[in-house]
Amino acid sequence: MSIFVKTFSGIYYEAPHYPALLISILAIGFVSIFSLDAFDHGTASEQLFDFMMHLIPTFVLIIILAIAWKWELIGGIIYVLLGIFISPLI
Repeated sequence: MSIFVKTFSGIYYEAPHYPALLISILAIGFVSIFSLDAFDHGTASEQLFDFMMHLIPTFVLIIILAIAWKWELIGGIIYVLLGIFISPLI
């Protein structure tokens, strides 16, 4: 599904959607950096468990990104709803 935008001169062009996907990938990378604090203490198995537990938000965002990549409208709606529900927590 492509999104077409009309300019002032009446010409339609396809709106780029790759910048939004790139921003999502960068945001997922930023969120996953915070999982590295799991390697501060404990045994190797505890550190691995803590690391995987800290990566749960990253896995959820990767699933949402995959949905947004395949179906742009549904993915956009999910991102908007996620922003609305997460913003009171920040």
